[in-house]
Amino acid sequence: MPDIIANDGTLVRGSVDLTINSVIYTMLNFKRGLKARSIYDYDSSGKPKAASHAEDFEHISGTIRARSDKVAPPKFIVFAYSGKNWYIMDSELAGSTEALQEYTVDIIECINGSVVTS
Repeated sequence: MPDIIANDGTLVRGSVDLTINSVIYTMLNFKRGLKARSIYDYDSSGKPKAASHAEDFEHISGTIRARSDKVAPPKFIVFAYSGKNWYIMDSELAGSTEALQEYTVDIIECINGSVVTS
């Protein structure tokens, strides 16, 4: 018998799926942001004189959940999501059971569409 989901409105259930290196991963606690990079200048008395701000790389953070029989989400492998290219920059493994792994990740926008590692 299939699982039953009851819905009395337009609430959308589920998580974000990311396909990285042909493996589908489920991402929880999704957070996407575009911060500014800033430079500040001060006069000789230490008071603010000028500031410059520019858009920085877009980031996604959250937790990728994967069963232990699935390969860990790889760092520095470019994947597509929401019309842009991305790659995992930082990853930290955690989990409460051997069968279920959780990876806290920081994902960064890949401007050039490829990453060269050495």
